[in-house]
Amino acid sequence: MRFIAFVCSVAVLLLAGTFRLHAQDMRHVAQPHIPPACLVVHARLAAVNGVLPADAEHHLDTVRIQQAMDHCASGKAVVLESDGANQTFLSGPLMLRSGVTLVVDANTSLAASRNPRVYDMTPGSCGVLGTHGPGCKPFISGDDITNSGIMGQGSIDGRGGTTIMGSNVTWWQLAHQAKVLDKYQKVPLLLALNRVYNFTLYEITLRNAPGDHVIVHSSNGFTAWCQRRFKTEPFWPG
Repeated sequence: MRFIAFVCSVAVLLLAGTFRLHAQDMRHVAQPHIPPACLVVHARLAAVNGVLPADAEHHLDTVRIQQAMDHCASGKAVVLESDGANQTFLSGPLMLRSGVTLVVDANTSLAASRNPRVYDMTPGSCGVLGTHGPGCKPFISGDDITNSGIMGQGSIDGRGGTTIMGSNVTWWQLAHQAKVLDKYQKVPLLLALNRVYNFTLYEITLRNAPGDHVIVHSSNGFTAWCQRRFKTEPFWPG
């Protein structure tokens, strides 16, 4: 990876992969701006006292968010916005697109499903312990994309402290079991970027990743510009 700028007052993102970090970023990095919206998507879920409705996992927002990004014009943004008391989107894995920015507006949360089956790379491969290889798709991923980003004053919550569906442990407890048993934890990354060019994280709050918050591989021109912390305290108890 080359030309990485961190213009943040918060914790440094975790980067992984084969890269060379130059002593100086030769780009002129200016404060980002949020592009105009191609579509505003409104939240349909309310988390009462931090708890989502019991049937929320059966009504994921994955399709409508993904379709909005798939059909958004380059240079524009898909904006996730609260609607009164409804401030939460619940989704399975999402794929970012070239030229499209995903914006999570203020007082809005994009939360990850706790159903391991939606992240399976092969049947039954996610939410378990193994001896080799990843078993889960990332919550949000970008592969071979250009001029994209994630922005906004809202949050993206991986819900690492919530119980995995069909199990009696949380994502984080599974990670602890992996450490104790010397196994490989198969949990989703919050954001994984591969071979991206000019990608920007701006203001967004990332919290409670089941595994790593951000992984960047083989990319050029990654900028994180933020005013807020990457939080790891529990947010949804269930």
